[in-house]
This record gives sequence, C-alpha cells and structure tokens, in this order.
Amino acid sequence: MTEHTKTPWRVIGGTCIFSSGDEKRLLAYTEEGKAFDISKFYEARANAAFIVRACNFHDEIIASAESLIYEMNGPDGELPTLAEREAMKRLQQVINRALEV
Repeated sequence: MTEHTKTPWRVIGGTCIFSSGDEKRLLAYTEEGKAFDISKFYEARANAAFIVRACNFHDEIIASAESLIYEMNGPDGELPTLAEREAMKRLQQVINRALEV
C-alpha cells in the first residue's frame, strides 16, 4: 500500500492543507464552490483544522492506545478487571476502525 504524505501537515489560508518540510505541496482544499459564502468558509476552515489535527496526531494516538491496552493486559502478572477488559475491547475496536482504509 502507498504511504501517505509525511506529517506534520498545516493549514494555509484557512482552507488549504499543505505538507511541511522542504517540498510544500497542496494536499487538500476544503472550501466548496466558487461563490463566496461566509458560513461555508467558516465551516471549510474548521474542517481543514480538524483534518490537520487528526492526521498530525493519528500515529501517536494509535501507538499510545496500543501501549495502554498492552499495559492493562497485565504484563506484570495482574489480571485486568471486567471493566478494564471491556474498556480494552472498546479501545481495540476504535483502533481497528481508525486503521481501516
């Protein structure tokens, strides 16, 4: 599978998502249509910021969640409680969905 453009990404101009580093290139543009609509601009700007935050921290969040599951599974010999097992199960389901294509 082809890898995505390296993070961190950043927002320029409110609605344009660019890669960082030596080769800055446009990755996405969240504004719709040609007519200027201020409410759609604010939504497009919020979408761009949300996408960049999610992408920039995706790998770190997944790694932290997987580490938490490992630690809660009792590597020191302690068995997790029922509530901890249920929480780990839900967290693993979220990780699996986040890693789906």
